[in-house]
Amino acid sequence: MLPVFIYFFAAVGLSILAILAFRHSSVFLYLFLLGLPFDNVTYTIGVFKISVPDAALVLLTLAWLLDFFLKRQTKVLYPVQVYAALMLIFFIVAANLINAKPPESYYTSFSFSVKIIGFILILQLIRTEKQLTTALKILLVGGILSVFLAMYQQYAFITGGMPKLKMVMAEGTKAGLNTNLPFIPLRVPSGLNREAAYGVYLSFIIIFSISLYFFRFSFRTKAIAFLPLLLFMATLVMNDTRAAYIAVVISMIVAILLSNTRARYLILLVLVFLPLISVPVYTFLFQHRETSLIQRQEIVYTIFDYAFKHPWGGGIFDFVKYSEHNIGAHSSLLQVLTHGGIPAFFAYLVILLSIFFRLISHFKEILQVRLSGSFRYGLYSILTASFAGVILQSEFIHPRAANKDHWAFLALIFLAPLLVDKAKEVEKVYFTENKLITAEKSRLEIVKQT
Repeated sequence: MLPVFIYFFAAVGLSILAILAFRHSSVFLYLFLLGLPFDNVTYTIGVFKISVPDAALVLLTLAWLLDFFLKRQTKVLYPVQVYAALMLIFFIVAANLINAKPPESYYTSFSFSVKIIGFILILQLIRTEKQLTTALKILLVGGILSVFLAMYQQYAFITGGMPKLKMVMAEGTKAGLNTNLPFIPLRVPSGLNREAAYGVYLSFIIIFSISLYFFRFSFRTKAIAFLPLLLFMATLVMNDTRAAYIAVVISMIVAILLSNTRARYLILLVLVFLPLISVPVYTFLFQHRETSLIQRQEIVYTIFDYAFKHPWGGGIFDFVKYSEHNIGAHSSLLQVLTHGGIPAFFAYLVILLSIFFRLISHFKEILQVRLSGSFRYGLYSILTASFAGVILQSEFIHPRAANKDHWAFLALIFLAPLLVDKAKEVEKVYFTENKLITAEKSRLEIVKQT
């Protein structure tokens, strides 16, 4: 009799929370973004392990479905991207259920699905510039909190070793002496959680914070970002991975090229010092940890051999069992290829290409407010620059397709054109002047021809 009451009260509690999510969807969306760095902190419910971001997404999904069916005028925004995301879930979950045994297959299927659902819901729920900028602020606050988690992980690793570290780090994450630092005395033990928060998450917030100084943001904004940036950089130094360095450097170069302040002249320094640093950088990337590089090269051939034999994918863990290296793909695209086969690969590729072409197609418009005091051009450029780094890092070096933070960043970058829409609304003079100049040039051309 007792379990019946438990299920009853659980159903009532879930209904109340779903109604709250329906009434205050933004709060639950921001709770999801704030909880991204702590996604590995889970609570067991049946065969599932659910984190706070998981719970927020489940409630948001129920709330959005209520909103969709109760308001008949509501439509699905960005249907191509939503369809591609749903196909990604379908093919990967189907392959996973076929090739893995329950209850593990149920848990892993749920865990992957909520990541893509997060991408879909962000596209549906963030509709204005204000919501977008608030979401980015929440993301940066989460970044600051994640740094303190990193410091605690480092402390736990040094004082308690791996047993104590397992309590604050996702299972399976390796930790050891930091081999990125050039001098052995400086190689502190690296006990950071690369899987849950310190891959693309860390590089994104560093890119965002540094880029603020390349564009026309207020002095107050730049001053507020200074101390968090120092914490982010300290975390990057402690982190025993090269991927974040590469993403930060590439994104900084893109941000400098797009800069609308005197910071754009830094590109001259880049050109001067590039010949001097090219050899050390090449050594760091391709000869540092040579075994890791060889594994990355060899695993590509293994993946394509696997894809040829399993065109529909093998689920989330099948490739690791199949691979002689006992490691997964070092690329999100190839990771998706092993998970859901060729259809999932093309669905994911559609999403990435749609983000790229959407950013490019709206850049000409946002360029018109480049010289204004508006923050919109700067924010649009930062998101564009961060996309370059995120893609390079996640698609070629450090796979992130199985992480919620990756999909949240992709969704927010995809929504960058909301800044263009707002600029057209509140900075009409720049668009009007541009049209008048274009019309005058056309008139002069006609006069010359006649």
